Amino acid sequence: MQLAYLCSVAYVCFFIALIFVLDRIKMKERTLKVLFFLFALSLANIAFSKDPPRAWDLTFHLAYMDQIRNSPLSLFEFLFHNTSWVGGYPFFFTFNLLRYILCHLSRNNHWLPWTCVLIDYCIVGYIMRDWSKDHEKNGKVNWLSFLICFGLLPFVHANSGMRNALAFSLIGLGIYLYLYKRKSILFFGVLSFMALTIHPSVLICIPFVFLARFNLRKKGLILVFAASISIEWAARYLASHATGLFQMVGHLYLRYSGAGQFQLDPMVLLGTLGIVGLFFAQCCIADFSHCTNAERNIYAFLAYYMCFILSNVGNNDLVVRPAYLLGVLAPLLASLARKKSFWGKIRNQSAQPLAYAACAALCGFMVLQYAALYISS
Repeated sequence: MQLAYLCSVAYVCFFIALIFVLDRIKMKERTLKVLFFLFALSLANIAFSKDPPRAWDLTFHLAYMDQIRNSPLSLFEFLFHNTSWVGGYPFFFTFNLLRYILCHLSRNNHWLPWTCVLIDYCIVGYIMRDWSKDHEKNGKVNWLSFLICFGLLPFVHANSGMRNALAFSLIGLGIYLYLYKRKSILFFGVLSFMALTIHPSVLICIPFVFLARFNLRKKGLILVFAASISIEWAARYLASHATGLFQMVGHLYLRYSGAGQFQLDPMVLLGTLGIVGLFFAQCCIADFSHCTNAERNIYAFLAYYMCFILSNVGNNDLVVRPAYLLGVLAPLLASLARKKSFWGKIRNQSAQPLAYAACAALCGFMVLQYAALYISS
């Protein structure tokens, strides 16, 4: 595995260098798919090789894997009648199914982070390639998309926590397919169910998806801001009166927004708020008259979602974790910053290079912060 790790690190370095010159290289789409898959596979191999520190959630997940493997519960009992809470997450069907399968395929628990990271970045790669086909020169992925992605969906969290990153990746794919690709709501429903039964925090995305289908413009932002203020009351109601998964959602929101929430490095919180604030401002002044209905819908979703994140300023977990979804949809934000067609008036267009540079600098800063955290862990 040491050789696989070294080869994976070397390939990641090669791929990052390639991204900066990709728009000048003629390349078939099939070749591009292979390159992106190898990138996701290399990140998965690096995650597989990581020996997690005690503070990481991954340490507990690996211990739970042993507990599941040594349990006498059948698959049906584990998924639907786990009264003894073997594995720690009795309500999360998709996550439990994944863990049960991996437990009984191998005794090496590190296949769990390997699988989660591979899925995350395969989804990221698909959205980057698909969006770029219609919105970038020669259909090539722009380097700013990678900075935004790894600045908001950091590899260290995809490896250490897994559940949040995987859930937001799946629902991000569902949102992209439903709002932009115009796929059936059935696709969105299936992917939302899978995401919700990995981590229920993705529930916050769903109202904004359907709100984006209405042409509410600024009224929608006011509605989102008002709803964000009252969400704590709704969480208290769910925690007190609901049952099962919805009661857990209420408890989780109160935990993540309360005094007991995980305290991150203030620079990480401020950096995330800075990136989200910049892109939200761009959404508010952008000219979408040249866009298709599908493009307008998904940008409306992004505006509402970023408004929700910014309304939770001061709450670490309700800013940094929801921003994972923006990392999944990074190429859409990159187009917003790069394309002068989104900037409408000449006066706005003169500010575009400054905004572009600010986005790149902030995202680059966040990538370096997270890389330092991963290396030092």
